Amino acid sequence: IVQNRNRNLVLGDIARPPVTVAPDDAAVPALQEMKRKNASSALVVNRDGEVSGILVPDSVLFHII
Repeated sequence: IVQNRNRNLVLGDIARPPVTVAPDDAAVPALQEMKRKNASSALVVNRDGEVSGILVPDSVLFHII
């Protein structure tokens, strides 16, 4: 956003859509998808389409060890 501040753009022109996962999705495929899309986090979205959390790779690693 900062790099494009002098251009006549709206946020939708430069923002990437968030990676979304379901609460019962397995961690490894979710993390692989995040890596593929170069995302630092993913939104956890429930069946009603509401955000119920955020998946952060560092947090997953912390809980594994």
